[in-house]
Amino acid sequence: LLIPQSEQYRFLYGGVAGEAELARLMPDGGLQVAFRFLHDRVQQAAYRLIKEEDRQALHARIGRLMLAQPERTDKWLFESLDHLSLAADLLQEPAECLAVAQLCHTASRRAKSAAAHTAGAKYAELGLKLLAAAGAAEASGARALDFDLQLLLAESAHASGHYEQAEVRFSALLQQASSNVEHGRATLACMAMYNTMGRKHDSLRIGKQCLSRFGITLAETPEAARA
Repeated sequence: LLIPQSEQYRFLYGGVAGEAELARLMPDGGLQVAFRFLHDRVQQAAYRLIKEEDRQALHARIGRLMLAQPERTDKWLFESLDHLSLAADLLQEPAECLAVAQLCHTASRRAKSAAAHTAGAKYAELGLKLLAAAGAAEASGARALDFDLQLLLAESAHASGHYEQAEVRFSALLQQASSNVEHGRATLACMAMYNTMGRKHDSLRIGKQCLSRFGITLAETPEAARA
């Protein structure tokens, strides 16, 4: 029912001779053996055997073990976070929550680049949940991360066609922005949404409001500009 993914699995069942060979080939003891299920239905059947109250702890353990691995591929990132998302209630330490939230930010951006907007929103929501749950949003550097995750969530809503939800999020971001740069980033993203919706006047309005924060004032009419 399990298929080994490398030849190293034989050392698990080699007895004393196998242990001696392993010690010779890997003196640091760095044996890593991976298996996969024969079929998805086998995996699903095995999962159903796990008591429901034990599943969160299992997902947390798997997610933490994966984060401890040196691998840093997209597959590693998404699978690690998928496990941790199912155990989010068990993540309470601020340092761990902040570290996982940073990974969520990376995952959300990569999903956005691949036009996987639903997945991008999922990872952004997980990151925000972790920052809030552990009070990690108050930690050094975490406020900017919180803003970035909220902006990704608003952009995902826009890209998914959820304009009302996106507009609410963009409006909140424009209020929360702590610098002209943050305000400008939120403004550009919101203007893109208004242009998509054909709301040119709203796009111009918030663009002018943003420019005013930089000391730039645009004339209301061509006549005023020539004056």
